[in-house]
Amino acid sequence: MSKRKRRGRASGKRIIVDEGVGENSSLWRLFTANRRPSEEEVVFLRRTHRGIPDVEILDKLLSPQTILVTTDRVLHNRARAAGFPSFTLVRGRLTGKRIPGIRRLPKAAPSVLEELESDYVQPPNRLATSVKAGMSEKGFKRARTRRRRIRSYFGAVENISKVSLSLGARPTPSGLLSGYHMNIAANRGLRGLSASEGYCLPRCVDSDPALPIFHAVREVFVLQLDSVPIELFVMPPAGLQLCRSLLGDEADATRPMHQALQELLRGLPRLTLSPCVKGRFYDAMERKLHQLEISNSNEITTVDFDAICAAVLSQRVTGSGAREVPDGNSPDCELSTGSDARRPV
Repeated sequence: MSKRKRRGRASGKRIIVDEGVGENSSLWRLFTANRRPSEEEVVFLRRTHRGIPDVEILDKLLSPQTILVTTDRVLHNRARAAGFPSFTLVRGRLTGKRIPGIRRLPKAAPSVLEELESDYVQPPNRLATSVKAGMSEKGFKRARTRRRRIRSYFGAVENISKVSLSLGARPTPSGLLSGYHMNIAANRGLRGLSASEGYCLPRCVDSDPALPIFHAVREVFVLQLDSVPIELFVMPPAGLQLCRSLLGDEADATRPMHQALQELLRGLPRLTLSPCVKGRFYDAMERKLHQLEISNSNEITTVDFDAICAAVLSQRVTGSGAREVPDGNSPDCELSTGSDARRPV
């Protein structure tokens, strides 16, 4: 008998290959180095269930009779914690063990879909594409990370009941310093999430009241949250007045910035406007903007609003209007996600 090591045979288990794993990837080459899986055993999710959320993989595809192959360390650890075999790479080596050093995982989101779908990718949104104009590769990467974390936490957009943003602004010699803080509330089974925040100055010195609203609404489209209920708690009175004017039946925007903002606001079919005049989110935003103004912080990004406006206006997508909350009904801007909102891991 030859002493040469025989090539291992397939385990007989169904192999679920996550979207981030290609047939020519190092992970797949290492995994198949001593295995000979048949075509019937292997399921490449990018072919069969494009864009599938992690919760659906865990809920409907994995079992003790499957093997997950993924580059997503959070998904890998979740699969291992549930008792499902899973393999990933750590420092270039294949491992089927739980990876240490990853933050404690929150409770996995419940699945809200009864059956598997062949495609979970949202249809292209021309407004979402246009607001990415001028975004750097690093900005794209950060946005994809935020979007994936939100999707991983909530499982599906159907688990989101509302997205609330507090918007602030502060005049500076370099233009209007704009900031937003985003909280997301869940429909069931999960606590609220403090999901995103951002602060920027315009590339060209400008103090248009549209800037903080434009900055925050842009994030909604980038994170693909435009289909869920959105509530804007606007601190600057001029910004709130501008939004009301742009959403009015007889709105007649003349500046390109206002025309583009009008397109974005009308592209949010479930938008609500509220004034923000006091409360802990108001105080926190005021403190943050003051701190950024007097410090040399890398938290402030520079945004080319002119380029984004040109891209938005080239689309000319008309959406529906927004529902407005009268001033007397919302004297405080406390967001509706509750006091237990927390950041993603």
